[in-house]
Amino acid sequence: MREFRMIQAAVACCILASLFGCKLLSKQSEEETITVQQDIEARDAEIKSLNEQIGMLGNEITALKATNERYKKAIAEAGEESKKAVAVEKELDQVKAQEDAARKRELEKQKQIQKLADGIPEARMIARPEGYFIVLSGKALFNTGSAELKEDAKKALQALAAYLKANPDIKIRIDGHSDSTPIKHTPAPWGLSNHALATGRALAVFHFLSNDMGVKQSQMTVSGLGPNEPIVSPEKNDADKARNRRVEIRFIYPAK
Repeated sequence: MREFRMIQAAVACCILASLFGCKLLSKQSEEETITVQQDIEARDAEIKSLNEQIGMLGNEITALKATNERYKKAIAEAGEESKKAVAVEKELDQVKAQEDAARKRELEKQKQIQKLADGIPEARMIARPEGYFIVLSGKALFNTGSAELKEDAKKALQALAAYLKANPDIKIRIDGHSDSTPIKHTPAPWGLSNHALATGRALAVFHFLSNDMGVKQSQMTVSGLGPNEPIVSPEKNDADKARNRRVEIRFIYPAK
């Protein structure tokens, strides 16, 4: 009987020990589960933080790409602007070269016409908006009331004839001018008219250059303006009248 009780006590102890051990194991497992759960939560938080950082980095990368595209576009535009600037500079250089060439041509024209004027007694060159003129004194070319060229005047006009023959593309307009004093005694064919006398004098120059010197008539035109375009107005004395009595040669150059 006593042995039976001892066996019961031993069994009871084993059961109690087993139960206590299970409880301990359960508590340890619960603690381990909590630790694992905490680790999982920490890892989830870390992953979430990393994902947020990745998102931020993605946004930064997108912004950097956009900035890079803007820079590339700005560089391309700057390149185009640079090309345009080079083209404009080249154009300006061409325009400047053309202007320089035009100035040289104008200076050469002035020098040539001035040389012609210097070779004719009482003649002068005038530059006007419509072109270059040689103004010939009526007194140096003609006698009073006459439309016949003086011999000295013919000699002086020979240089003009040579210039026109050497430059057949250059044309001239011969304008006859008179003073405002009415003509009272003038032999035919120009009659009692300042316009007729002015025209007759322009024609005398025309015919001399054409008939005597061989200048092409197609290079010359003639007009008689009479007293309509005076240099001095009103005419106060004989000197003023003498200045208005003249023949003007206008030089007409071909368009370039």
